[in-house]
Amino acid sequence: MSFDLPSESLLVRQSERLSALRSRILRRLSIARLGPVLDLGAGHGAVVGELVRRSRGPVVALDRRLEPFRNVKSFAGALCVRGDGISLPFSDSVFAFVHLQLVFLWQKDPAALASEIVRVLHPGGSILAIEPDFGALMEWPESVALRGLWMHALERAGADPRVGRKLPVLLSSLGLKVRVDLLNGTSEADADRFELLGGLPLTTEEQERLEVCRIEDKRLSGERKLVHLPYVFTSASRP
Repeated sequence: MSFDLPSESLLVRQSERLSALRSRILRRLSIARLGPVLDLGAGHGAVVGELVRRSRGPVVALDRRLEPFRNVKSFAGALCVRGDGISLPFSDSVFAFVHLQLVFLWQKDPAALASEIVRVLHPGGSILAIEPDFGALMEWPESVALRGLWMHALERAGADPRVGRKLPVLLSSLGLKVRVDLLNGTSEADADRFELLGGLPLTTEEQERLEVCRIEDKRLSGERKLVHLPYVFTSASRP
């Protein structure tokens, strides 16, 4: 089954929901004094502007695809580099800070990616990796629950739906000092989740289930449903 990456507008809205906690962690890491900075897997550049504005710089935005870099406004002030995370085109100990958002989710070899990040991070440098944990997705009532579809569709697409809980242990095993933050509270059940899930490879039966849940979601008022996807914010520093 083939599938397309989410649209730029969807990814931007997704990033905005993570912005408050991301901003607090960046302050805690003293982002204003950090540079050079690598935004690994920059995608459409949803976080590039924040890194350019808040860090000492320079900021390098890296992605495997060229298409996102054509949006000049999103990458203003950053150096755009095409490359792969498991073979970064940089020398050892180059960056003071590496940012990743929804990147480990799609990695077939997360250990190789983590090792490359550590290689290009200079001693005392920091990492912030933001990843979801679909295995801990909370939904109620059952009539709007899509956890099973997310798990199967993500695995079918080559993603790891439980990556959020695994990453802190992986980075610790590489000798990094790790701290974990979780998005507090529960988020409003937003309609974007239907479009995001619909973009993944689904069977005919799964597509029908998705549509049934979409209809039921519209019928229920906000106070009668709960949907919360935990995001794990893993910050780590190299001794």
